[in-house]
Amino acid sequence: MSVGRGEAQQRSRKRRELIVRATTELIAEGGPKAVTHRAVSARAGLPPASARSEERRVGKECRS
Repeated sequence: MSVGRGEAQQRSRKRRELIVRATTELIAEGGPKAVTHRAVSARAGLPPASARSEERRVGKECRS
């Protein structure tokens, strides 16, 4: 069964919110040096590659 575009976008939006929240918390607790892909993913409860994937996606949007 395939996932509809709306469902995929909703999941992506939720993942992005989790990553932003985790990043904000890590900065508040330990400063910018506390922010690593692994730490953000762990704090957000996501697989380790999630933060890196999101960073690449956002980077592409910013360059467009």
